[in-house]
Amino acid sequence: MYHTMVSFRALGVLATMSVAGSESVAVDAAGCSSIAGDDACSSSSGLSFVQTRRTKNKVMAWEDPSVSSACKVGAGFSSSFQKRRLDVNIAARDLHDLGIQCVRLWDYDISYLKALLNVGIRDVLVYVPTHEIAELADGSHGSPNDKALSVARTLKPFANQGMSLRIAVGNEPLASWEGGKGNGPLLPAALEQMHAALAKEQLNGIGLTVPLFDGLLNTSYPSEKVSFGSAYIQMVKQVASVLLKLGGEFTLHLYPWFARSGNPGQVPLDLALGSRGASVDGRRYSGLMHMQVAAMSAALTQLDTRFGQMPLTIGESGWPSHGHGEATLQNAGEFARNAIAAAQDIDLPLDPHFRTLYLLEAFDEQKKPSLGHIGSNTEIENHVGLMEEDMSRHAPCISTGCSNTSGLRSSSTGAAKVHISIQQVKQQQGL
Repeated sequence: MYHTMVSFRALGVLATMSVAGSESVAVDAAGCSSIAGDDACSSSSGLSFVQTRRTKNKVMAWEDPSVSSACKVGAGFSSSFQKRRLDVNIAARDLHDLGIQCVRLWDYDISYLKALLNVGIRDVLVYVPTHEIAELADGSHGSPNDKALSVARTLKPFANQGMSLRIAVGNEPLASWEGGKGNGPLLPAALEQMHAALAKEQLNGIGLTVPLFDGLLNTSYPSEKVSFGSAYIQMVKQVASVLLKLGGEFTLHLYPWFARSGNPGQVPLDLALGSRGASVDGRRYSGLMHMQVAAMSAALTQLDTRFGQMPLTIGESGWPSHGHGEATLQNAGEFARNAIAAAQDIDLPLDPHFRTLYLLEAFDEQKKPSLGHIGSNTEIENHVGLMEEDMSRHAPCISTGCSNTSGLRSSSTGAAKVHISIQQVKQQQGL
């Protein structure tokens, strides 16, 4: 989310057409709470990150075996931009206690990996930072190069201890704030070098991806006719071709928040929050995030039908809790609850090949502006965590509103901002 403004030139139109031009439908967003009993679905905090793979005792025919057993909802984990950096071991324990089973990192730091392994969080997406891509892509001394081998050897002890690891090359590397199109020619070579290093270290189970921002699209309605902007088509095609060849996954960052805040007159708040769904040409969507996933998948399929069948991950999505009139604890909690439900929904999946949604992020980080990561707004970038930065304050506002704090529970070292009661979810949706 560390950027100026995501380009939603067409996503506002998508939302407008889908709401104004079609009948709104009530979409079951109960997720895990509607699939199984509370004991099977809820963590001790009440915020359900636990995946279930059945619905009403049916096995869904759409399930891709490569993603059907994957952890469906996780969170980004970093303390690099905090005023008072959390002890990563305490923070990892708190993630575990919250029920989080998969985590996305912004690097491949050993201290984070050790902390996660020690608490039993074994599904981890690590990132090779964008500024290291040129070194990773360097083929002047053969393949695999020293940089790729260094990354592989850093990860090998953790893979050998049972961690399920994937490697993301860069973080929105085609976005202007990360270097833009200059990174494009480096990405295929960086992926190939990383793959060669993994093979040499006998780490063939570690997959690869490149997280991209959704500003690559130049139109998004209807979803069957979307396309990538002409400046990005060849780069996306080259990256997707390598990922397909290497058995990787496609990762994108999606923010209904920016669609709503950038175009409030056309994008309804409840659609952006995922509080209600819509129907377009007979296809049901659980909310705006679902529409964004469909748009990106359609754009990939246009480039090559095989691209639309790769595992698909949402590397970032979230809603800020401060810094804007609609950046409230109530809305942040509502978005998180609905996003989790949508990612776990079996009857109305985000995508047939959907793997994992990573919420941005586990903890607030309030030094982003001073370190140059100011994004579109200083305050909202400081407040995108599920939990407070210092983990000591209890923020009681959740999706039911500030007047109702029933069902809240403090985490082991502090109180989560977005703890959701499964019973409250059921009551709200008439279950």
